[in-house]
Amino acid sequence: YPGRGAHDSLHVTFTLLDAKNNAIWTETRGAALSAARVYPVSYRLNFGDKKPGLYFLQITAKAGEKSRTRQVRMFYPGHLRRTAETSGELDEFGPLRYIVEESQYRQWEEADSARRDSLIAAFWKERDPTPGTPENELREEFLKRVAFANANFVSLVKNRPGWQTDQGRVYIVYGPPNDIIHPAITRGNYRHEIWIYGRSPKQLTFIFRFDPETGEYRLLRTER
Repeated sequence: YPGRGAHDSLHVTFTLLDAKNNAIWTETRGAALSAARVYPVSYRLNFGDKKPGLYFLQITAKAGEKSRTRQVRMFYPGHLRRTAETSGELDEFGPLRYIVEESQYRQWEEADSARRDSLIAAFWKERDPTPGTPENELREEFLKRVAFANANFVSLVKNRPGWQTDQGRVYIVYGPPNDIIHPAITRGNYRHEIWIYGRSPKQLTFIFRFDPETGEYRLLRTER
């Protein structure tokens, strides 16, 4: 809310944008201002026959000449089939390919399930930062990152979990970035997202571009 001042009404505009920053629809609602500091304005999204994919909800609150705008990224899955990860089963073995040597991962692939579980347990045991405790913080952090990737980097590709996307892979390996930049979008251009790790001069940057065919942000390039 931009501040009450001498104004007695608040107008909130909801605009749904697609990945190219095109407005699909917009609607404005009003609320009367009072001495209260909070003015709840509810809105229910109805995607109807919209295609599955990435959308942005832009919310602008205006009172008199003052206004404030916020934008929220959201993914509309439509009627996509749920994967094992979204239904509660977490795949640990698949994402491990990002952090182990290729030859070691190939050895695990060729082993039967019991042998594979034993090899993975030994792998984590060797890297346990606190071997005297029942928890393995490194393994727990890895699994948290996998779960986060599955929940936040959804793909339109059937049965492709979030950990298999470019952003999912980068997040699992490097964790949350220090900064995320969304460059200004001009109408008709695809959105980009820039992840920055560390600080200059030892800075690592990943530049992603949105792919409307898959609903994913694909890695364009890495800068060091």
